[in-house]
Amino acid sequence: MKSRNRMPSPTLATWYACLVVALSARGADFVVAPGGSDANPGTEAKPVATLARARDAVRALKNDGMTKDVIVHVRAGEYVLSEPVVFGPEDSGTNGFCVIYRNADEPGSARFVGGERATGWTRHEG
Repeated sequence: MKSRNRMPSPTLATWYACLVVALSARGADFVVAPGGSDANPGTEAKPVATLARARDAVRALKNDGMTKDVIVHVRAGEYVLSEPVVFGPEDSGTNGFCVIYRNADEPGSARFVGGERATGWTRHEG
C-alpha cells in the first residue's frame, strides 16, 4: 500500500501560523486599557480605552496595507459597553497576515459588561 504524504491545507497552515504568532508575540501593535483614552495612539504608555477604538485603528492600518500581523493587547479590568462592539469580515487580516485580539494579562482578567445600571430602587412592604 502506498503511503500518502499529505500537506496541510492553506487554510490550516494559515491558522497554525497565526496561532504560533499569537502565542509568541512580544510587541504590541495596539493596547487597550480601562484607564486609557480613545484620543491616545494605543501604545503601552498611552493605551486606548475601548475595543471599538482599537478595532477602528486596526481598520485604518489595514487600509494602508498590512505588512505584519496586528496584535491588540487587552489589559486587565472592567470595560463597560454602552453599545455592542461589532466585528465583521473587514476586521480580518489581509495579505497573509493576521489580526489578533488577546488578553494582555492573566486569562479572564478583562471583563466586558453591558446594559444599564438599575437605580432608584426602594424597598416595598410585603
